Amino acid sequence: MSRTRLARKLEMYINISGVKRITPHGFRHSHASFLIMNGIDDSLIAERLGHTVAELRKTYAHVYKSMRQNMKSILDKKCSF
Repeated sequence: MSRTRLARKLEMYINISGVKRITPHGFRHSHASFLIMNGIDDSLIAERLGHTVAELRKTYAHVYKSMRQNMKSILDKKCSF
């Protein structure tokens, strides 16, 4: 399926469903964020997206930052005496 046809189909289904518009590239970012947040190995995600691990970490730094904050919060709760 061509990019143009995919974009048209996506636009059609967005209009039918009434959900917020998202581009195919937006789906790519959502997919990557989902994989990162669910603990999939960075090298596997980078390979899937055609990135290096360094590019992946730079592009999705905000996701990693959020995960670090979440980890700190969990550890603070678990380690408070």
